[in-house]
Parts: sequence; C-alpha cells; structure tokens
Amino acid sequence: FEKMAEISGDARWAAVVIAEVVKSLRRKNYHTSKLTDEKLVELARLYRDKRFYREGTVDILKTVCKNNHKISEVIDEVIFKVPSEEFEIIADELIYDEKGPEEPEKRIRYFMGLTMRKYRGAIPGKLLFDKISAREKNKSQVHKD
Repeated sequence: FEKMAEISGDARWAAVVIAEVVKSLRRKNYHTSKLTDEKLVELARLYRDKRFYREGTVDILKTVCKNNHKISEVIDEVIFKVPSEEFEIIADELIYDEKGPEEPEKRIRYFMGLTMRKYRGAIPGKLLFDKISAREKNKSQVHKD
C-alpha cells in the first residue's frame, strides 16, 4: 500500500484499491493471486502518469485477474475502447465542424468537452488534447495561406 500511495501520489486511491477493490474481486472469485506486488506498483505508476483514470481501476484489475497480462497491455485493451481509426474520424468531424468558438484555445477546450462528454473517458484526455491541438494548429495554418 505505502509504495502504491507514494508512487501514485494518491493515498486514498491506493487504499481503496488494496482495501476494497482487491477484496471485492476475491469475494467474486477472481484470481487475485495474479495481482502481484509488481503489477500493483505498475498500476500505481500508470495511474500517476494519467494513462487511466480512477474509474478504470476495477475493469483493469478484473482483466488482469482473468488473463494475467501486464497492466499496460490491459489498459490499452480496456481503456482505449475507441479504435484509433475511429478516433481519427471523430477528431476530423469535431475539428472541421464550423460550430464553436473562433479563438483556437477556446475552440480546443470546446471540442475536448464535447468529445469527453460523448465518450466518457474511453479516449484519454492527453491523447485527445494532443490530437485536437495538432489538427487545430494545421487548420489555422491552412486558413492563413
């Protein structure tokens, strides 16, 4: 617990994972023996790095208990529910939709809000922000020419 709390920077999250989530999974007959100390430390590191949000913790641990995969592989499997090709289409639709604020920074925040509302965490915020920012930057350069 202490190592998870230190690495994640969120003692409350670490306590809930150890005291509630793992125990709950054990009661539901998940193979919690597959949740080694190394895997829990990896989970804390990836949580700290914002590779997933608190809400994804249970689904990630359930999948690890079933398949015994690495945490990072499970995150890609469980959290990134929107395939990258579909994500590109979504980003294109949002960026080229002429609605929304004119100012680029407000426009990015506007599209972030729309997408996060629609996909409820299926697309990590950092990835979404990077894609929308890059596309918005490209779009504004095209209009200047």
